[in-house]
Amino acid sequence: MTAHSMSSPAPHPESVVILVDNRWRDLDLAALIAAHVRKRGVPCHLVPLEAYQAVLASCRPGIIVFNHLSASHIARYSKRLSQMGVVAALLLNEGISYDPEVRRYLASQYHADHAFGLFLAWNDANAETLRELNGPLPRIETVGVPRFDFYFSPWRRTQTWGARGDTGTPFPDNGRKNVLFATNFVCAGMKDWPVDRVDAFFKLFAQNISRYRDYPQAISDHWDARRRHADFVIALAETDRYNIVLRPHPGEFPSFYEDWWQGAPESVRKNVRIDADSAIAHLIESSDLHIVCETCTTALEAWICGKPTIALEFARNPLWYEDVQCRLNEPCDQPETLPGLAERLLDQPPDQALLKQRRQHLDAWCGAPDGHSAERTAEILVDTIRTKQPADWSQLTWDDRRRAMKLQLKERLNLGYHYDPTFPVRRLFGGARYGKVRAYDKSITPSDARQAIVRMEQAAEASGPLGRGA
Repeated sequence: MTAHSMSSPAPHPESVVILVDNRWRDLDLAALIAAHVRKRGVPCHLVPLEAYQAVLASCRPGIIVFNHLSASHIARYSKRLSQMGVVAALLLNEGISYDPEVRRYLASQYHADHAFGLFLAWNDANAETLRELNGPLPRIETVGVPRFDFYFSPWRRTQTWGARGDTGTPFPDNGRKNVLFATNFVCAGMKDWPVDRVDAFFKLFAQNISRYRDYPQAISDHWDARRRHADFVIALAETDRYNIVLRPHPGEFPSFYEDWWQGAPESVRKNVRIDADSAIAHLIESSDLHIVCETCTTALEAWICGKPTIALEFARNPLWYEDVQCRLNEPCDQPETLPGLAERLLDQPPDQALLKQRRQHLDAWCGAPDGHSAERTAEILVDTIRTKQPADWSQLTWDDRRRAMKLQLKERLNLGYHYDPTFPVRRLFGGARYGKVRAYDKSITPSDARQAIVRMEQAAEASGPLGRGA
């Protein structure tokens, strides 16, 4: 995959591969890291997570960046990479993990036979857990949260995470205050799943993390909370004072909220719109008040932007409620109290003591966001690849080359690696809601990767040299 060229050092013979799991969550931050890596003279490729084995013969990587280590097949594969001289690196896509037990699980306690050589942590707590479980051999660095760079120049408004096109201004320009509701009821829909499918989904989590063991109750609580959430939106909308945008989590189906909106009274519909398309950073920056559902990472993003935040409280299930974060938002558990609370937060000056606590939280759990997390990540990747021994490509097998040919063919057709020609038929029968079709729809194509990297490079060119180290 090629991208917009910039003056840079001579290319390194080995490349960096970043595996992209979800286009709406991961593509932009991967592209930003790739732009920084390429500027430093090392080729960088963005490919779908499903192509993790195909990149060996196709891209000749010195480093492959994964987004999780909770699957045994990835642990096994990392051992082969290590034997070949290819570094397996881990950069979690959700790396806060307030619960030490969750941190241990995500940090590979249950796959002790892995051979990852580089860990890139969001925070020092995660890094310390990694050191406890993996010893001194792997390189472990705290880099912060790369996607939070999009709240700082020059990367502001370059993000399209969640976007399916240019959706314009998210709020009307009518002089009213703008309120953003962000939902995160990602497990509510599991209430309609077959029991064996639910059990399979939660099996490893429930076996290894105590707070996951009563997952049927957690699903039920999410289902109830999603239903009750509408009462809060209605209570604020019927004041006829605010522009309200409801943003479903990318892991939810917007149709649930669209159906609710269609059945709502006109007094609600005229003040509320559903926006599943705009980049979340654009929505947060354009809002005056951010409302989340118990524990939500978007609350932290709103803190970076200096927005007041309200956390709607429901059952306080330990899977969905973390006091360490929620107590730094204004709590609200009754719809009738929301309008007065919103008015107070929008009218009064911010509480300086609370702002200080939020900054301390961001420093502790998000690596002190400063707009340079992706750059730090790239510097570590480049340093690692320049100091490692060359990989032994004589160990490539026929299967490696076969997968590489498949990847190269799909790239020429601008298709994701795991595209199946039966997908259009499956969609007709509802297959897009789960399984392989759902997995493909959240994946990336070669043109997605090219365009995302070009967007980052152009943003850098418009504002000057790319990053501090350029």
